[in-house]
Amino acid sequence: VALGCDPRHASRLVYADVTTLATLSDRDRAAGLAEVIKHALIADAPLLEFLERNAAAARAGEPELLAELVARSCAIKARVVGSDERETSGARALLNFGHTVGHALESASHAQAQPLRHGEAVALGMLAAARVHRAAGGVALEPRIRALCDAVGLPTDLDARLSPGALARVAVDKKRGGEHISFVVVDEPGRARLTPLTPSRIHEILLGGRAQ
Repeated sequence: VALGCDPRHASRLVYADVTTLATLSDRDRAAGLAEVIKHALIADAPLLEFLERNAAAARAGEPELLAELVARSCAIKARVVGSDERETSGARALLNFGHTVGHALESASHAQAQPLRHGEAVALGMLAAARVHRAAGGVALEPRIRALCDAVGLPTDLDARLSPGALARVAVDKKRGGEHISFVVVDEPGRARLTPLTPSRIHEILLGGRAQ
């Protein structure tokens, strides 16, 4: 719950009742952890290491651990949003890490018997983003992200879900400007940036020789 005086300004208070997390299914709790992983990757390397050490407890829903993860995740988001409240510098867009391909896979899954949860799609999108960045000479983060996602119960079957039809949705990404998408990449845990990429380049990397 966010409380504020004016919707045009930042909230004065955010209240999170973490006891409600105990009512979630294992799958839904894991989906929420995807956002914590995302925040750690883009802005807090120590949090990423903390998650890796405590992945089993997070997956099991240990209450005190989840409360700490929520608090640290909220602090990261507040810091990022506060640094770019009017979305003028591009810093706020870093919160979209994993979302470009993730949104495409989530949308494509709606025709399936068990559609992806948003967090599940973001997890797959982070794997895709790491693969795209690696192809451009970036650090090899995909194995580390895969291991953590698997440890907390998130899907990692990226290759099974990639298809020309699914990735066609990348072309309508909200961060697209002209021919390029402002694609979020992580150079190293805790340090992210935007890089311009065309949908066709993303397709080329992720689909390989498959028809686009």
